[in-house]
Amino acid sequence: MKNLNRTMIAIVSILTATACSSRLDTTEDKAALDRITKTTIQAFNQGNIEEYVALIADDAVYMPPNTGALVGKDVIRDWYNGVQSHNQFDIDIITENTELHGELAFQRVVWKGTITSKQGGEPFHHNAMCLNVLSKQADGTWKIWKSIWNRNREEADSGD
Repeated sequence: MKNLNRTMIAIVSILTATACSSRLDTTEDKAALDRITKTTIQAFNQGNIEEYVALIADDAVYMPPNTGALVGKDVIRDWYNGVQSHNQFDIDIITENTELHGELAFQRVVWKGTITSKQGGEPFHHNAMCLNVLSKQADGTWKIWKSIWNRNREEADSGD
C-alpha cells in the first residue's frame, strides 16, 4: 500500500509540474501567435508576399471564398501575387479568439479595411472573418497550416 501511495504521489507531482510548465508555454505561444498575426497583415498590406509566405507551412491549405483550395506554399504564393498585382490593401486584423491544443492553435480573426483596385475606382470596404489553424514546427516556431475565410454577413448582404 505504501508503494501505491508513493507511486500516486509521484504521478500527481509529475502531472502538476507538466501542467504548470505548459501554462508558461501557453503564454509564450500566444504571444508568438499574436506576433504572427500582426506580421502577416503588415506584410500583406505592404505587398511583401515573401515575408507573408515565410509564415506559412510548406503543406499549408488555404480556402478563399469562391475559388478552389490552394494547396502548398508555392500555390498560395502565386495566388497572392495575382491578388496583390491588381489591388492595394489597407486591412486591420482583430483576433477574436485563440485556442491552443497541443501542437495546434486555432485563431478566429476579423479583417476590416479597404481594398483599392490598382486600375482605379472607389475603394471597396472589406469585412471578413477567418479561421486559421497554426501548427507548431519542430524548431518551436508556429506557422499557418490551414486558413479559410469568408465575408461577414453585413458585407455579403450589401451586394458589394
